[in-house]
Amino acid sequence: MKTPFRSMTLHALGLLWLWLGMSLGLSAASAQMLWQVDGPEAQRSWLVGTVHSEDARVLAFSETLLEAMAAAEVLALELVMDGDTLAALSVAMVERGPALVEVVAADTVAEVAEALAQDYGLPRQAVERLTVWAAANLLTLPPPQTGVFMDLALQQRAQQAGMAVVALETPEEQLGFLSGMPLALQQEWLTQALAELDQRDAELARLIDVYLSDDLEALAALTAAGMADVSPEFQAFFQTVGLDQRNHTMLTRAQPLLQDGGVLIAVGTLHLIGETGLLAQLRAAGFTLTPLPPPHQ
Repeated sequence: MKTPFRSMTLHALGLLWLWLGMSLGLSAASAQMLWQVDGPEAQRSWLVGTVHSEDARVLAFSETLLEAMAAAEVLALELVMDGDTLAALSVAMVERGPALVEVVAADTVAEVAEALAQDYGLPRQAVERLTVWAAANLLTLPPPQTGVFMDLALQQRAQQAGMAVVALETPEEQLGFLSGMPLALQQEWLTQALAELDQRDAELARLIDVYLSDDLEALAALTAAGMADVSPEFQAFFQTVGLDQRNHTMLTRAQPLLQDGGVLIAVGTLHLIGETGLLAQLRAAGFTLTPLPPPHQ
């Protein structure tokens, strides 16, 4: 099935994790983005926290990251970006939940339609078919310009080099967080996204600047203000379903790769942090983590 949302879906879903999640569960011991991961039998791998952005500075990979890619045989991403994945994600935006027009007040639908027509060129009929979570997601982020964000750029480089590229999640698993969000929380998110629309681009620019500083603590401080207006119920749902459960799935699938060594794991930065983050869980599993210089120049 072809939908008008196919070209924008991965960009919007991807940067969302960083946008919403960096103020939750930060550990002061995890203030860098690129790590060397050594197993108990000297297996060596790497872990990088990504930001799903098209910013040219983010895509200017450092020699350290390129050396890690050259030494690795496998690239493990949250999702492998291909036609099937894009199709599954875009179809979900209109099928995994009630349509916007069915559950949201008419004046709010009109406001959403105006914003998405300006950003994405979507007709009113297409906007009305969106689920509430999909509309909120698209409003939270600016539309893609090139479609090549950090994770996709890593995937393309790996494929050109003949590396194996594998996914740590399925589209169904990643979408389960959003489509499974209680409708009241989806509506809260939509309301907040509309209220903050005029600040979105400036706040995102600041977010990327701080990401490039390679300092998770500073990034958390910046985004904490944005999370301050989210209800405790939303924060709890995001932490449990969006982070804890997904981190467990990612680690379970990554461990066999790490046992063999030679894998570069590239996932959204927030999956590295906190007590349930990949850094803490890898240490608990007996791996030694060494911080490396930033993944960008």
